[in-house]
This record gives sequence, structure tokens and C-alpha cells, in this order.
Amino acid sequence: MDNLMLAQVRDIFPLLAVNFELLQVGESTPDDSTGGFSAPDDDATDLTPIKQICEPLIPESKAQSMQMGAGGGFTNYVYQWFSLTDYPKGTLVLYAGIVLEVVEREPYWEQGGFAIYYLQNRSDHSDL
Repeated sequence: MDNLMLAQVRDIFPLLAVNFELLQVGESTPDDSTGGFSAPDDDATDLTPIKQICEPLIPESKAQSMQMGAGGGFTNYVYQWFSLTDYPKGTLVLYAGIVLEVVEREPYWEQGGFAIYYLQNRSDHSDL
């Protein structure tokens, strides 16, 4: 995206915003500037919502894959969340009865003042 388009993304937030709940903020490791995390072991269905959020949460018509960085691995996701707040990987949200987890993020703080978070259904993790 070019810088002009990035600067205008925030203008569409009210048009695409939906209500959902923040359940748990992920745990960043101090040596990982991208916000690495250790997935919480607790049952996410027992978490009490921390706060209500009203920001764009856009479903994909089918599960998508993205490659992060040159030669990086592929990450599957089912929703994109555009936010004005900085959250690390591993953050959990509840939308339409589904617990979603931030599995990847693209920060655009300098260009547009927002970040895009790529979310996966928590039940998609084979180890959870």
C-alpha cells in the first residue's frame, strides 16, 4: 500500500466497525520486536471479557494464507482486524461466539496510525 492510501485507511473505520470483546492480551517476549508470544494454556471459554471493542473485523470468505517476510513461513487466518491500539501476538478476542487469536500482525503506525492483525479461530490450533 502506498503512504497516501495508508493515511486514509482510518477514515473507513466507522464504516466497517463491528462490536466484539477483548478477552486476553498476548504475552510479548522482550527480545521480539514483532510481539512474539506464548499461547495461554487456560481455557479461553472461561475468560471474562476485558473490554468492548468497536473496530473493523473483516471475515475472509475462506481461510487465507499469508507469507510474512522474505522466505518466511505461511500463516493461515480467517479474519483481519484493523486497530488503533497496539496488541501483541497471542491476544484473544471473542466475536460471534468464536474465540479468535492474533497469529500475525502488520504495524502501520508511522504511515497511518493503525495495525492490521490476522486472526485464527482458536480451535484451528491442533495443540489447543
